[in-house]
Amino acid sequence: MMQRFRSIIICFILGIFFVILGAVFKITHFSNGNLFLLLGMLFKSLALILLIIKIIKQPKKEKI
Repeated sequence: MMQRFRSIIICFILGIFFVILGAVFKITHFSNGNLFLLLGMLFKSLALILLIIKIIKQPKKEKI
């Protein structure tokens, strides 16, 4: 089961990493904090969209 969602999980983890990094950059007033926050949100949004598409395209099991 995890094999099917591996790319989605990796994309979501990258998003979380970039959001945390962006938040740290914003707190410490380093430059490019907004860029990392934006990248993180984009990765997490992409992961959510891919997950929705994968769930919709799954073959449905017939009821017996």
